[in-house]
Amino acid sequence: MDTNKIIETLARWLDDLNSWRWPKDMPFKPIGYDELPMFSKDKKARTKYRTQKTIFIFLLHIIGDKESLRYHWIHNLHKSNFQFELWYKDKMPIFPEIKPVIKRKNQYA
Repeated sequence: MDTNKIIETLARWLDDLNSWRWPKDMPFKPIGYDELPMFSKDKKARTKYRTQKTIFIFLLHIIGDKESLRYHWIHNLHKSNFQFELWYKDKMPIFPEIKPVIKRKNQYA
């Protein structure tokens, strides 16, 4: 599997987790995940947030925030990569970037 395909898959997993869905092709879905509440005031209660928090942060650090945002722009907002790059260059310098562990091969250039 090439690097771009891996990044696309991990970005999709992040998008699913961000929408409280366990990705269909992501292994080790916790038993009863779909029935869990998103949050709970009970600090010991099992929730979707507590179940996926570490996985979400881990995946985000692997691909970086830019690739996660790119996936969201292209697949959820139905914008082009060009539109995403314009927005990212204009809006994102105010936030510190999460540097990715793996980098995309330049398929959008």
